Amino acid sequence: MKTAKEHVESLRNLWINAYIDGEKVSNVVDHPAIAPHINTVSKTYELAHMPEHEDVMTVTSHLTGKRIHRYTHIFQSNEDLVKKIECFVC
Repeated sequence: MKTAKEHVESLRNLWINAYIDGEKVSNVVDHPAIAPHINTVSKTYELAHMPEHEDVMTVTSHLTGKRIHRYTHIFQSNEDLVKKIECFVC
């Protein structure tokens, strides 16, 4: 599972074509209109590595059997959906 820093770096490595107010954005990770959103998701990756938040922020993948971030999980039950909501109010 990625750390917060690895998550941000993985976004930097993507070739993203984004436009804000009709202008092409060359660096979406650091753009002032987008950075707060990226920082919010990155915080969830940070929380996922804390034992006290592991139950809400992570889940065992039904595909690999490994612990993964709940944000990337394919939901399998109503409980999964409830925990995703809890993930963002943690």
